[in-house]
Amino acid sequence: MTEIAEPFTAPSPSTTNWVPLGSGSGVPQPVVNGQWVKGVGGAAVWSAIAQADLAGSPIAIAPPAPPGNDLNQIVASGWYLNSGMANAPNASWLWVEARYVNANYQTQTARDMQADNPREWIRQNNTGVWSPWVLRAPTLSYGTSLPASPYDGQEAILVDSTTNPSYQWRFRYNAGSTSAYKWEFVGGAETIARSATNVSTTSTTSVDLGGISITLPRDGDYNARFSLVTYLNVASGNTFANLFVNAFDSGIDTSVVFTTAFTQVGDGTSGRLSGVSGGRVITLRHSVTAGTGNWPIRALAVVPVRVS
Repeated sequence: MTEIAEPFTAPSPSTTNWVPLGSGSGVPQPVVNGQWVKGVGGAAVWSAIAQADLAGSPIAIAPPAPPGNDLNQIVASGWYLNSGMANAPNASWLWVEARYVNANYQTQTARDMQADNPREWIRQNNTGVWSPWVLRAPTLSYGTSLPASPYDGQEAILVDSTTNPSYQWRFRYNAGSTSAYKWEFVGGAETIARSATNVSTTSTTSVDLGGISITLPRDGDYNARFSLVTYLNVASGNTFANLFVNAFDSGIDTSVVFTTAFTQVGDGTSGRLSGVSGGRVITLRHSVTAGTGNWPIRALAVVPVRVS
């Protein structure tokens, strides 16, 4: 449609100021859609709207806050912008689109202005009753690290490799947790290290025989377990297996008592590793009370409980 300025006292003419329609200003024939009157050298001239003409116009002004800074008081369709708005999904800066039919039928969409945490909520007013805000499910992040600036309820998937992961652990961020480890594990399989190569020792103190280990990716609490097959080459004695975190005995261990030589026995145990630093290596160490202890099969598994 054709834009026509209402009469007012214009400032000194420029190429971006509206000017009043006065005697002799004239309207071009034919009228071209999308033109307006602006001052050019002191004269009213019809010209096509250019991007520069919009500077300082209402089109370039940020949306207003809702009436009373309350989203329930909106009575017109449009865009609204502010923080700390009443009846908003949160108190942060939100860009709100309102679709208003009447007091009984409305829809509002709110978008978080935090660039690193893009979120969007929607709610509806049906027969005068507002529904709760519903967070539209975002695409979960997937990578070898978790988001650096998480929001409450955010979920993410942690892997050890994006091309060939050995585990995929899903976490949910709990901002209200009193623990330092607020990413809580909600799904995924254990990461497992397994060896079917026999290892042996005559040591009466715990030694690392190699073959299996797991590196913890982040600080946190983990559940760990191991299973094994063991035998002794003498008729009387014990074999021991201890789960170590780096050079520290975790206290998760087993002992098998033998009364017959070369009898294979299956064994295993599990426990909680609390407050473990990321990058620590989980291994098994072994010892005996007599003879040579053998472990032809061993398996070690770890799953997180919550991490930082």
